[in-house]
Amino acid sequence: KREMGSILNGIRSVIGTPQNISSAASSGPSDTEQESLSKMKKILGSMGMLGESGTKDIINVCRMMMEEDLSYKKATLNEYASLLGEDPKIVKQRIRRAVKKGLTNTAALGIEDYYNDTFDQYAHSLFNFDAVRSEMDLLRGKSPYGGRPSIDKFFEGLQLLCES
Repeated sequence: KREMGSILNGIRSVIGTPQNISSAASSGPSDTEQESLSKMKKILGSMGMLGESGTKDIINVCRMMMEEDLSYKKATLNEYASLLGEDPKIVKQRIRRAVKKGLTNTAALGIEDYYNDTFDQYAHSLFNFDAVRSEMDLLRGKSPYGGRPSIDKFFEGLQLLCES
């Protein structure tokens, strides 16, 4: 029973469900964590990713990274997937699809206006230059293949943008 209780508490902490009403008021996220989460949602929204199913996973993994003061590692993603009781490959695929959508939207923004502030900020901090250029070539019809986003670089860049 204790083991199941600790597993449930871990899941609740990841998805943000309070254990009970009295502890919800005292154990809420700090102001800096709340501000970082707000920045993160703004960044993901400006990239057109909020409607994707993997975006919730991205937010929860970043929340877990902030709470435990960790940098992104594959172990963090595996730990998050185990808390959900899902296969890490499935969670990573959802995240990859959401990040790919963000890459596509960012590349489309770069095609329209290469000097756009949003494109300039996110294209270089969240994605590899080659991935953005390949995705732009795909959208222009110059290449049959698009860019492949790096999940590691995306999480590191997102964490850096949220901290600044």
